[in-house]
Amino acid sequence: GDGKEDESSEDISPDIDRIRTLTKLLSSGRYTDILKSESATAFFGGMEEFTEVTVVQEIRKRMFSYCTNATSCVEAEILGVAALNMFLQLNYTGPSLDHGLNPAEIVEDPLL
Repeated sequence: GDGKEDESSEDISPDIDRIRTLTKLLSSGRYTDILKSESATAFFGGMEEFTEVTVVQEIRKRMFSYCTNATSCVEAEILGVAALNMFLQLNYTGPSLDHGLNPAEIVEDPLL
């Protein structure tokens, strides 16, 4: 290569580094980690005190105020995808979060 692939994290803005971290978590199925991240706290923080009539309206309002540039919009999109994937996992595909395991890590006991 031309050496450009091996950029150190010092050459990358903190916003881009945060996006890379979130996308790695997303691609590895670590949705809970994304929704517990600083990004999620910045977006969802204070939801218990929302001012709009419905949760949908409150999230819409937060999207408009949070997405001030392309990076923050991508960050919000990753949060939304993580929330959707977690919903699907909990309600349709499994495994339950009670075990905290990936499907590949679940080993069935032949004696049970």
